[in-house]
Amino acid sequence: MQIFRRLILFQGCHSIRARVRATTACGVGPDGASVGDIAPTDCTSLGRGFITFPAPPTLTITPVCDGGNLTATASPSAPTDYEWRYRLINTTTNAVVGGWQTSSTWVAPPVGCYSVEVVAVRISDCFGISATPATPIYPSNIQNPLNMQTPAIVDALPTSFNAACVGSQDAFVLPAPPMAITPNNITVCLGDNGKIDLQYLEQMVPACLADPVTGISTVGAVVSYIVTSSDPLVVAPGTLNSLPNNAPELMWMGENGNNFPNVVTIGVTPQITLDGVTCAGAEVKFSITVQPNFAPTGGWVSSPNTAVQCANNNGWTLSTTANTDAACTYELYYNLSTSPLAAPIGNALVQTIAGNGGPVSFQPVFIPGTYQIWQRCGGCAELAITFNLSIIDAPTLTDVLLETCPTTPGGNTGTFTGINYTLPTVPTPQTITVLGYYDSFNNANNGGTTGLISATAPFDYISSDAAIYVRIGHNVDGLPGDDCYYVGTIELRVVNRPIVTLTAIENPSCINQEVQLISTVVAGSGVGYIHIVGKELALWLAYYWCYWYCYCNRNHSR
Repeated sequence: MQIFRRLILFQGCHSIRARVRATTACGVGPDGASVGDIAPTDCTSLGRGFITFPAPPTLTITPVCDGGNLTATASPSAPTDYEWRYRLINTTTNAVVGGWQTSSTWVAPPVGCYSVEVVAVRISDCFGISATPATPIYPSNIQNPLNMQTPAIVDALPTSFNAACVGSQDAFVLPAPPMAITPNNITVCLGDNGKIDLQYLEQMVPACLADPVTGISTVGAVVSYIVTSSDPLVVAPGTLNSLPNNAPELMWMGENGNNFPNVVTIGVTPQITLDGVTCAGAEVKFSITVQPNFAPTGGWVSSPNTAVQCANNNGWTLSTTANTDAACTYELYYNLSTSPLAAPIGNALVQTIAGNGGPVSFQPVFIPGTYQIWQRCGGCAELAITFNLSIIDAPTLTDVLLETCPTTPGGNTGTFTGINYTLPTVPTPQTITVLGYYDSFNNANNGGTTGLISATAPFDYISSDAAIYVRIGHNVDGLPGDDCYYVGTIELRVVNRPIVTLTAIENPSCINQEVQLISTVVAGSGVGYIHIVGKELALWLAYYWCYWYCYCNRNHSR
């Protein structure tokens, strides 16, 4: 015979005994049993005690900072004959940090995420079931025999207890977060600005609290930074919260209203906040020194002192006539800086010179364009001067050919009259001028009075085949003085005058008589000539010959 019975009981100590009830008639007469008869009390079985446990309490647990004691508060209190037992579970590793204990406090557990479990235990006897506070009875599913409630059963994970008997609540031990930045003092220039990324060092906040990469917390933890500043114009004090996928940035501005360095002390304290509890790390202090503005060295000049040169230039030398600062350096750059701040960025560094307390000169530059000189003092740069250097191409000069006849027939010297060299035109403000006519190229190139034929034009000049060299000055910048010099050429060519002999036929001849003239060019006196005889010339020659003939005959006859 088996007996099954379902009972709904409240918490407490219970005992159960069983008696038999007839379900069919058994025998007749006074000793028999009819259907439904219950056995006499003497036939009742021995009693068996069993325990029902109260529902677990509600736990309240406040997060604590690293090094603090984690405490759980249970509500309500445990009923009579019962006590609450607690244990701590690491939810990241699912490991038991401490076995069941009467205390709801854990001393300085490591930083992390936990779960506190609570369960009721029987601490007094119950109908033959022995229980004391030292040897309590846990609500195990295995109560018979009770010696099965060993630590292996009681502390097992997952729990061997009925879920209805166990309560749990998340608990957190927050870190005192260290900072990635170190107290490195920095020096910045007036007007500069920048930022410093704030993030943790190797000891990151556990991912169960706040992901160190994204800054997102599934439990509501917030990472933030408390910033203090001795100068709010340089760094604004306040609280910076960590942003998803981006470390917060400490912004600074290069502000300085003085003529001496502005040293600003900055303090940054990292902290994490959860459920109203804030845990702060050590404050990191450093300084930002903002340099004052400074006046760069003046007196910068170029040699030659014109920014525009000729194509045959010998370069420019950039230097200062003022004394340089021995605590500074001077930097020559090609092209303009692309930085909106006072800093040479995007241009090419040509040369750096250390200040020496006296004037300095940079190496010559030959490429036209924009040059900047920056003065750097204490790590900061100020623009000293900008030079815009350009080259003007030489004008096109045309050689001149002058020809004249020799002074005497067959000679090689003649007089060249009205000599003048015609100059090309140049655009304003350029000007081009003849400075003198010389007997040699070197004399014209050197200028001066040596070999000077004439300082002005036009002029006459007696010469054989030769050349006159013209010194030409070119002013390319419109300022007083010529910047470039060229030499033009005038070629002098004496054209040989032929010696011509004439023979007249009839000879002698008289007026109105027909005369034939025969001209002959003396050998060596010229070639390639044509003869032009006019009517007047022919008549004059006839008269001349006739007169000569008659005159000579009269004299001869006498």
